Amino acid sequence: VRYESMLFVLAGNSVLLVDLELNKMVAEFNYVELEAFQNLLSSGHINGDAYAYKISAARDGFAIFNARSRSFMMYVAISETGDKMRPVWVEHTRREITAINTEGDLLFGIEDYRPKAWDKFNGDQVWQASAGTMANAIQLGDHWVVFTHPSGDLQCFRWKKPYLSPHRPG
Repeated sequence: VRYESMLFVLAGNSVLLVDLELNKMVAEFNYVELEAFQNLLSSGHINGDAYAYKISAARDGFAIFNARSRSFMMYVAISETGDKMRPVWVEHTRREITAINTEGDLLFGIEDYRPKAWDKFNGDQVWQASAGTMANAIQLGDHWVVFTHPSGDLQCFRWKKPYLSPHRPG
């Protein structure tokens, strides 16, 4: 996934961060070696083959997830210099999950066929749609979140006021 001049590459059990202006890899983040990820594996919350295969990036970090049942989602913060990555939280789910990162304090996504939003700084769910969806893609616009399905079905939600996380780092 490309975000501005940075390229985020899922490579096996790692995320590689490539600076396209410098034309070199500036950081590597091995999420599988994290204690929190190993705890999910050893507890049986996720399968041994539940490695990330989707990523969504923004200026301050990225979310990685595996969109199958017994899945996980992880948020990783990036330093301002772009050379350090720090895990913020990891959660497991018993249902499929997909997410998109924003410039704000939210991740929007779909979990168990339900549109949701999570606080990117602690992983708490802060919103859930009243009805489910069969959507498989998410688009963001000017205060709009649009969930789409290849059949042409749309669900649109207006995000009326900015969400400011009480967990935002100082």
